[in-house]
Amino acid sequence: TTYANLDNWTPSDCVIPSELRFGDDSNPNAYTSWNMPKDEGFSELDRWILSELNQLISKMTENLESWHLPYAAEGVEQFVEDLSNWYVRRSRRRFWKTEGDKDKNAAYSTLYTCLTTLSRLLAPFAPFIAEMMYRNLVADRVDSSPDSVHLTSWPKSNKSLIDEDAMNRGRLAIRLASLGRSARAQSRLKVRQPLAEFVAEVRHDWEHFALVEIEQILKEELNVKTVRNASEIGGLMGFDIKPNLRLLGPKYGKRIGEIRLALQLADATEIAKTCEANETISIGEFKLEPDEVIIERVALDDYAVATDAGYAGAVLTIISDELKSEGTAREIVRVIQNLRKSSGLEISDRINLWIMCSEEVTESLQVHSDYIAEETLAGTLELGAMLSDDALGGSATEIINIDDDIKITVTLEKA
Repeated sequence: TTYANLDNWTPSDCVIPSELRFGDDSNPNAYTSWNMPKDEGFSELDRWILSELNQLISKMTENLESWHLPYAAEGVEQFVEDLSNWYVRRSRRRFWKTEGDKDKNAAYSTLYTCLTTLSRLLAPFAPFIAEMMYRNLVADRVDSSPDSVHLTSWPKSNKSLIDEDAMNRGRLAIRLASLGRSARAQSRLKVRQPLAEFVAEVRHDWEHFALVEIEQILKEELNVKTVRNASEIGGLMGFDIKPNLRLLGPKYGKRIGEIRLALQLADATEIAKTCEANETISIGEFKLEPDEVIIERVALDDYAVATDAGYAGAVLTIISDELKSEGTAREIVRVIQNLRKSSGLEISDRINLWIMCSEEVTESLQVHSDYIAEETLAGTLELGAMLSDDALGGSATEIINIDDDIKITVTLEKA
C-alpha cells in the first residue's frame, strides 16, 4: 500500500470490476462476465495470478460444498504464498517506477482484486483477519460497499480467466528458480553476484518449449546472463564408471588396472546406456556384464547442481572480472538502500551520493554508475570521491568489505 498511497491510487482506478453484494446466483455478475482487455497493460504475470485466483475460487467452492475443509484451507495457504513471494516480489519494479501508466495500473488492479477476493475467501476460516483486510481495502474506501466482509457474497469464478498454459509456465518458473537458488546456496555464491549461465533439466516435452518462454523470468530471478536447456550439453549430470572389484577381482586378477584405465578412457554416457539396456559392455578386449561395473551420477565440472523430483538446475560457478564488477555494484546498491532506510529517508527522497574506493575499483564501477544512481535515486553521484573526516561526520556513511583486499566507503545525504 505504500506505493499506492504515493501514487494516490484508489479503488476507483481499478480496471477489474468487483461484485460484492448478494444477487441472483443464476446470473453472471460484472466480474464473472469480464474479459481481460489487451490494451490495458496486463502482463503474463497478471494473467498467471488471476488464473490461479479463479481456479482457487472454483476449487474452494467445490471443497466447501463437499465439506472438505482441510483441502479448501490448503488451497488458500498456497495462493497466499504465490501472491506474496512471487507475484508481489516480481511486480515490485512496476509499483516502484515513477511514471504512472497502464502497466502500473494493471499491476495495482490485479493485486487489489486478489487481496479483496482473498479477504472474502478467508472469511470462513479467519474471520477477524478477513474483516481487517476488508475494512482497510474496501469498507473504508469504497462508497456504498457492504459494511463487513461477512455481508458480502461468496466470490464466483471467472472461467475465461483460467489459463492452464499460463499456470503451467508459472509453476515451472517457480520450480526452476527454486532449484537455481539451491544451486547457488550450495556453492556459497551471493544472490546479488551475477553468474554467466543457468542450465535447466526438465521432464516433459512441453517444458522444453515453455523453458524458452520463461527464459527472461529465470534470468531476472537467478541473476544470470543466459539460460540453457540441459539437452544442449548432454544433461547436467555426468557418469563416473568404476569396476566392481568384488566381481572382477577373482575373474581378472592383476588385469583390473587395465580395466580401470579402459573404463576411464571410454564414453561414460554410452556405458551407462548399455548398462540400462542390460547389454554386454565392450571396452577393448574386455567384455563386461552390467553388474560388473559401478555407475555413479556426478555433477559436471564448474557447475553447482540441485535436483528435485526429476528436475535439475545448475549454475556455472566461474565468475569473470566483468561479472565480479557487476556484483560489486549490486552490493553497493543494497548497502545504500539500507543506509537510506536507517537515515530516515522517504522512499521518494532523492540523494547526493559519494563512493570512495581505489582507482582500480572506481574504473570497474564506471560502467555501472547509471545503474547505481537510478536504483538509489541519486541526483548526483561521485565515484572515487575523496571526503574529509568532517564531511564524513555530517553524512550517513557505511564501509563495505567486498573481499579481504577491497574496501568501499559510501556516503549520502538528502538532496
